[in-house]
Amino acid sequence: MREQGRCAGCAENGELKQVAWHVLSCEKWAALYRENPAAALPPAQEYARWREQDRADEHAAALRGRIDDTQGRRAASVARFQKADPLGAE
Repeated sequence: MREQGRCAGCAENGELKQVAWHVLSCEKWAALYRENPAAALPPAQEYARWREQDRADEHAAALRGRIDDTQGRRAASVARFQKADPLGAE
């Protein structure tokens, strides 16, 4: 597996070399650097920090979002195929 990197500004993940080039022109990374230089880590260090501290939380949040979306679609599908009451009574 190739070495990975992450942009501290916009959270773009990918191959370290590509992310290193991305950081050079990322306006969010530049703004972060102006605001808090200590938080604007190089891509390899930011990836390691993210993997240790934030990855599990982001994965859990994404999973909750997918579950909520699936449940909403399921409920809409069930409602779509129920017969309508011809008298409009509830």
